[in-house]
Amino acid sequence: MQHKVYPNCHRLSKYIEYYWIIRDIQGLFSDSKFISSYAGITPELVFPIQGSIAIMHPQYSLRMHQAFISTVMYDQILLDFTELQSAVVVRFKSNAVASLLPFVRLKSEMLTKAPLILANKLFGPSIDKLGMAWKTMPNLSIGAQLDQYFTDLMEEDRVGFILDLYSERDDFYTVGALESRLAYSTSTIERHFKKETGLTPKKYMMMKRFRSCLHEILENDHRNWMEYVVKYQYHDQSHFIKEMKRFTGLSPQSIMLDDSLPKYRPDIAVN
Repeated sequence: MQHKVYPNCHRLSKYIEYYWIIRDIQGLFSDSKFISSYAGITPELVFPIQGSIAIMHPQYSLRMHQAFISTVMYDQILLDFTELQSAVVVRFKSNAVASLLPFVRLKSEMLTKAPLILANKLFGPSIDKLGMAWKTMPNLSIGAQLDQYFTDLMEEDRVGFILDLYSERDDFYTVGALESRLAYSTSTIERHFKKETGLTPKKYMMMKRFRSCLHEILENDHRNWMEYVVKYQYHDQSHFIKEMKRFTGLSPQSIMLDDSLPKYRPDIAVN
């Protein structure tokens, strides 16, 4: 059983997409306990409520019992849910670490140094107490508790214009398109992106385009690749396929068959 609970606060909804409450992980991932999570710029705060999660990267392996946050993922990782029974995931907006800045006091370049960080290193020891009663707490009550926690932390004066820009319009996939929209110089855009997201504009937009395209492929099962080329502003079909392979190791056709985490996201929200 899983549910989405949306922040019940307009200010929070600028930075947080939803709270994903998963009561029965073994039932949710009954077909496979090993799930792919691809590169991306969507920070996620994960609370293992019962059990632990194993994370396998080409260069390291971790088993997480405490709450942790993924910031910017540059590589594909494999998640092992064999020993995890329930969890709560806070999904932030897909704006790299710019979505985290209102809630933490670290600069963006520090947040992007490590793709996985223990939550108490960012938010302090109080975050370890949050999930203590969630095993039996109603979903809406969990959402209300998270709303209160992040509202107390939030300082919006740490937010720059990049996040506001993408909240108004989400289809900038090239630096040229952004320059024409803002009438700013390349150096000015570069400075703002590095300060707010920890990434160059080119890398940020490439990863944002990849994630947007990936989600559409997984949700629609649509095989007309030229439509993706046009919509997401790739140079040609070869460029599109090459970028998909760069971040997943798979062709677009093979991605549809892969057991990927986005396939399990719930459609139904608790209001």
